[in-house]
Amino acid sequence: MPDPITPSGARAFSETSAPGAPPEWTGPPPQRDVSELPDGGSLPRGLPIAALRVVATPVQPAAATTAGANGIDAVARRLDEFMRLATPTFHTSEGSVSVPIPFHMNAGNAGGSPPGAAASRSTVVASAGRRAGLAAEAVGLVVAGRGDPQQVARLAQGLIDGGYLPAPDASGALPMSARVRAMMFSYGVGLDCAGYVQQAFLYAHGLSRGQAGFKRSALENLAGLSGRGFARVQLHDMRPGDLVIFRPVQGGTIGHTAIVRDVHPATAIEIVRLTQSCAVSAATVAAGSWTTFQLDSSWGASNDYSRGGVQRGTLWHDAVTGTWAWQVGPDTGKDALPYGHAIEGIYRRKGK
Repeated sequence: MPDPITPSGARAFSETSAPGAPPEWTGPPPQRDVSELPDGGSLPRGLPIAALRVVATPVQPAAATTAGANGIDAVARRLDEFMRLATPTFHTSEGSVSVPIPFHMNAGNAGGSPPGAAASRSTVVASAGRRAGLAAEAVGLVVAGRGDPQQVARLAQGLIDGGYLPAPDASGALPMSARVRAMMFSYGVGLDCAGYVQQAFLYAHGLSRGQAGFKRSALENLAGLSGRGFARVQLHDMRPGDLVIFRPVQGGTIGHTAIVRDVHPATAIEIVRLTQSCAVSAATVAAGSWTTFQLDSSWGASNDYSRGGVQRGTLWHDAVTGTWAWQVGPDTGKDALPYGHAIEGIYRRKGK
């Protein structure tokens, strides 16, 4: 159970408080930490595209304080910034496009692959990494779903520069953003939920891994937080920057992690979304007391490149009936459990 390149710049994340690439991880695959199936898909090889490099200027967030309303607002703003960092701008011979990083689990369970076997994909990805100037250790983190957004974007740009962006479809209906995302998905370039959430947490709070009590990114699954300097928080006390750890669905082994961006009483517009998109009856809505929770994560994709990935999901809870409803991209649902999962715990650093 589970316990950025950018439109304008990027922050490079270190495994400790000092900069530098982390050592290559050679241990067993990290414990699964997402709520959906491994990503996959297949694509025809695209036409060769001239090499165009992504240029980034690393940025460092100011030290954060989470005390008081101003500190909470600052955390929320940094979560917005980190999500922008995880929506890189890519450059192709057809123009530039910004694409949120798709969902990807570790390389051992990447799902489908492009034409050829997994070994062929590994060779292509390694070559793209060299083309992008990435160390082998950084490429390893990316294919494990644990690279930082800058590493993910540089590797994807290396694939584009190498000619692996799929050609436009005959109808021209598939936008370039979808083609870039499909390419990343097919070649296993993305982030899993704990990969995104741990980095968003450090960025939002202005902490190093050591200060947060986090392990190296490849090994950190956000398990056992109550024994690592974190305190449990009640649902009604949630605030921006808190970590939400979900248990696996019943009969499953894969949980989910997210970080809180906002909590507020449901607005009139959100009430409409509840009835129109989530199939909550008007009577249930009218008789209830609904709270809106905005959670950031890299959400599961169920083997569909167009779904999941880095985005802000919205969950609603009715204090009267205990009903949960949610909307993550085009996916909606309603259940007695949030997102179909029981909450293992909501966590905040002690004293904060």
